[in-house]
Amino acid sequence: STQSTWDQVSKQNRRLQRMEAFKSSKCIGSLIKTGFYDSLVLIGFPYEEGAKTSKSRIGASYGPDCFRRFLHKIGPIKNAELNIDISGLAISDYGNITAGSVEANYLKLEAKVKLTMERGQTTFVVGGTRDYIPFCARSIMAYCPSPLPTKGEPVAKEEKKVDLLHKTLFIAISPVIETEAEAEISSQKGVWRKTMKEENYSKSGSKTIMFGTVSTVDKEIHDYFVSHGGSVIWLDSIRKMSATSDPVIQTQGGKAFADMLKANEGVYESIYVSVNMESILASSAPGVTEMYGFGGLTGEEISEIALLCGKNKKVRLVDLSEFNPRVEDYRTGRLAATIFYFFS
Repeated sequence: STQSTWDQVSKQNRRLQRMEAFKSSKCIGSLIKTGFYDSLVLIGFPYEEGAKTSKSRIGASYGPDCFRRFLHKIGPIKNAELNIDISGLAISDYGNITAGSVEANYLKLEAKVKLTMERGQTTFVVGGTRDYIPFCARSIMAYCPSPLPTKGEPVAKEEKKVDLLHKTLFIAISPVIETEAEAEISSQKGVWRKTMKEENYSKSGSKTIMFGTVSTVDKEIHDYFVSHGGSVIWLDSIRKMSATSDPVIQTQGGKAFADMLKANEGVYESIYVSVNMESILASSAPGVTEMYGFGGLTGEEISEIALLCGKNKKVRLVDLSEFNPRVEDYRTGRLAATIFYFFS
């Protein structure tokens, strides 16, 4: 009908107007272009095998695309309060990992992240449920540095690479300690057990710290984690910290995170920060796969932590998991995009 034709034209015009608005946006989204070769690379992993395996709420597979929706709406390029200008920042969006089977998706993510590590780039992965973490961990623990060739430079003949081990600090911002003995490749519950059992983990002298963990953790799980060199910074201990007089660091979570980075300064070659959105207060991030009772980091704290990560040259890899737009998309999506903004 004529009316439906006009409706289609109107819808198309509105889409074009939004695209033009995105191009002229003064937010971080205007700095992002499709590609894989800039200093900061964004990769989406839109899968939720972990939720299916553990019979949790599904919907996290929509996370990466919903997250991108907010990048053109928040994060000013010139930040007045922080006096930061990121107009010179180059960001590539590789898009979403697509390889077919569950295992093929994991392995492709591992290969792509490893390639960014070899080139000296920094990578931000958006899930999905957190079952992909062991594959990202492999990528940062063992790779052969091979700098990104400059534009126009001929690509050298590919030679057999010998991976070098890199002593890595893994920081898991998580409400729980995930070292359950789960056998499935796609399990959410055993991601850090899988990582800590990797041969390169012990060989490289890597370490894992759980940050912002709530007090409802099984003792057997905790003891296994600690006996394998892990340590825990409990949410309760963060809440007992005194107010900071630092003119830059304003929150308890930010202070605890900064103290942790300082305590490990000079010890590790690389840092991988994994942000489980379930570790944030439900009032700031209601759209997550699972709720873990009371408490959590505030939106201000996780934003400040992201800023500290962005300032630290050793933070090479950050991932953000368990954003579930099917539960709630707007408030949580904006916070997820804000985390990326402050990190960049």
